[in-house]
Formats: sequence, structure tokens, C-alpha cells
Amino acid sequence: MTESPARSRPAFLDALSGLRSNVQVIDVATAPLFDSDECAEILAACDPDGWYGAMRSAYSSANALEGDAPVRFVDTDAKSRLEQQLPGGPTGTIAQRIAERVLAINDEVYRFSVIGLEDPTRVLRYRSTHADQVHEHIDIGPLHPLRKLGFSVLLTDPGTFDGGDLQFSGQLFDRARAQGTLTVFPSFVPHLVTPMTQGTRHVIVGWVLGPTFV
Repeated sequence: MTESPARSRPAFLDALSGLRSNVQVIDVATAPLFDSDECAEILAACDPDGWYGAMRSAYSSANALEGDAPVRFVDTDAKSRLEQQLPGGPTGTIAQRIAERVLAINDEVYRFSVIGLEDPTRVLRYRSTHADQVHEHIDIGPLHPLRKLGFSVLLTDPGTFDGGDLQFSGQLFDRARAQGTLTVFPSFVPHLVTPMTQGTRHVIVGWVLGPTFV
């Protein structure tokens, strides 16, 4: 009986064995950032006349391949809220404190290749009078291929509003419902904000940019 020749080990297995795995790559991380007085100061620094309605774009990979121009429009069934740019802009004290902590969390948890925060970072207002909410989505796509991490900071006392809960992949994330807490997550993780039912919720949101995932 003729013996079969020994099979050589595929080269890609040797390559894989040298890669560093990270089981935390889909984690949602939180850390305290601002105290209640600082949250109040940030809200007081917002322009009372600077709020504008959120817009979205139904722009797909097919649109990108066809070279279509993005079209932005109001769609309150998918995204209902008001927003404005973060007081102080990208070089202000608030943005710098956020950037320092978010980048530290990336180094500790995700270890993605990143270059800094997307400008502008925004403050969002969710109103129970409009049942404001955001449907499930991801933050990376043809319009935003460089987004590696998303983040949010709750500015409002959670005892003053109902609804407006942050969910990831269909699961409620209670740790995000703490005033002044920074929540960080990979841009490819599906998430949503449930409809507001009472009060008003204010939150800072933004993204960390880096080379496109490959």
C-alpha cells in the first residue's frame, strides 16, 4: 500500500500564528469623565440659538461605486434630535479632555491604529416632546470609512428623563446611563437610542478616526 505524501502546513497558518489577537475588539468600554458641575457648565456654554435638526444620508456602497453624490435629508423616523457643535471646538478644553481619555481607552482596550478625533464633536438634545430617537445603525460606511471608534458622554442627570437609552446589538447598556460617563465602542457595532418618553437628554457624541479597517 502506497503511503500518501505528507501535507505541508499552509503558509497562511504560519502567518496567522504570528498575529496578535484581541478578544476585546467588540467590547463597549466606559469611564467617568466629567462631574455633575462640569456637565452643567458644558450645557451652559452651548449656544441657546445654535440648535439645528439632525440629518441623515441613505448612501450605500453601490452609490459610492457609481460615483453618486451624497444627499442629506431630514428623516425623523430614523433620526430625530437637535444638535450643535461642542463648545470650544476641537482645540478647546472639553474636546481635549475627551480626546485624551478616549485615546487612552483605545490603547488599553482596542489597540486600533488611530490618528485623532473627527471634527466636529457634537452636543445632542433628545426631547420627549418629539419622542426623539435614533434607529439601529453602525457608524462606519462609504461616507465615513475612517471612523474606528464612536463615543458618547451623558451630560444630563439620568433621574430627570425617561427613555433615551443606548442599546448595542439589541441589548440595553445601563453603564452609559450615568451622568458624566464616557462610553466608547467600535464603529462597526450596531447601536440605537430608544425613544424619549419624559424630559430632555443631552449627550456629547463623536468619533475617532484612523486608517480604514483591512
